[in-house]
Amino acid sequence: MEQESSSFELDYVSANLPTHALYGCSDDGSLECYIRKRVMRYMNVNQAEYSMVFTMSVESAFKLLAESYPFPINNRLLTIYDYESEAVDGMVASARDKGAKIMTASFKWPSLRIVASDLKYKLRDKKKKKEQQAKGLFVFPVQSRFTGAKYSYQWMSQAQANKWHVLLDASALGPKDMDSLGLSLFRPEFIVTSFYKVMNGTHIAKLS
Repeated sequence: MEQESSSFELDYVSANLPTHALYGCSDDGSLECYIRKRVMRYMNVNQAEYSMVFTMSVESAFKLLAESYPFPINNRLLTIYDYESEAVDGMVASARDKGAKIMTASFKWPSLRIVASDLKYKLRDKKKKKEQQAKGLFVFPVQSRFTGAKYSYQWMSQAQANKWHVLLDASALGPKDMDSLGLSLFRPEFIVTSFYKVMNGTHIAKLS
């Protein structure tokens, strides 16, 4: 007796993230739409506020966002990483090609704690932007893959208060840790996460 395959195919995702996020999955009862809804319920993500896009990997999710984000207008990229990340390096290269100013958080040695005064300064930025224009993209990982330390979510709040769009990188967390994301209190514009042995990569974009 032949065993039925448990694999399934996902539609090709173009580099046009806003279009795919808005129209990429109609409520047609497909397996992809079913999984999308189940995952969003599992993560306590409001489907009225966010749209989910499946990607091949975390690197693909970062690349898709980097190619779609308006860096020529919101021309700053600020990251918090104490280790090398191919996904982030790809986003940095794409943002730089679009003329964005690249900034990174500083860390104390040997504890590798964030230098709070430096990050606050970079988030504030003395140059005044138009009231309705975001400064750029603030990439905030839930925790360090190097030390395992978790960062305070208050950095997201400070970033949004200073007119940054926030990308929450939760790819270091496992599925059982998703309830610790605190999405009932914080609303990042974008979320990148990964489910081991469930799916390779997930990119969630907030609808605006």
